[in-house]
Amino acid sequence: MRKAFHEINFVNIDYQPFDASVWPAHPSGLLGPVELIPIR
Repeated sequence: MRKAFHEINFVNIDYQPFDASVWPAHPSGLLGPVELIPIR
């Protein structure tokens, strides 16, 4: 099942915009190639 969330805003505990882009990347544990499929 897929869910599409449109115009969703994430905020932190202080209701400030949430930005995880500054977090370091961690191993995901995926065992194969990942495929991104755009929703039409």
